[in-house]
Amino acid sequence: MRTDLLIKDNTKGIAHIIDVAIPFENGEQAFQEKRTEEVEKYRTIAESLEADGIPTINGAILVGSLGSWDPEKLLSTVLETRNCIGSHTAENLSTCIQSIINEWNEKIAAIVTDNAANMKATAKILKIEHLPCFANSINLVVTEAIANTPELKETLQKCRDIVGFFKKSTKASDFLRDEQ
Repeated sequence: MRTDLLIKDNTKGIAHIIDVAIPFENGEQAFQEKRTEEVEKYRTIAESLEADGIPTINGAILVGSLGSWDPEKLLSTVLETRNCIGSHTAENLSTCIQSIINEWNEKIAAIVTDNAANMKATAKILKIEHLPCFANSINLVVTEAIANTPELKETLQKCRDIVGFFKKSTKASDFLRDEQ
């Protein structure tokens, strides 16, 4: 069994077991049940590390998502991808998107974008529901988690240094390729 992330903080001598999970149901009870399930799933790994004298934090990062899927019908589609020329203010973007809506002559229920303020304002101008992009939201959460967790930041920097080393040295890169 593998966790999503196992980090050992050598300076503090603590191991962190982290697993990312998405509960199927929404609500606090579903989140609590999923967290308990995830922690229990890795209990034996945590106990093993503890038995080796390594204090362990066993946690889960939970992500909530609501959505629907109907195999009989297409529920969403991309109408068009267009380069909106000029500054990406809410006013300019709403003009660009409104022209797409007019060309397609479709009833638009919602637009999915990143979480930027200009995109939220664009949806408000158009009087269309704004749905934040799930992948963008996950990226923001993970980026903030890394920024606020020194152990993760340090590990990520070590990974960047290793990749940088192999990118800068053809000899090391050739050696790595041969070893793989």
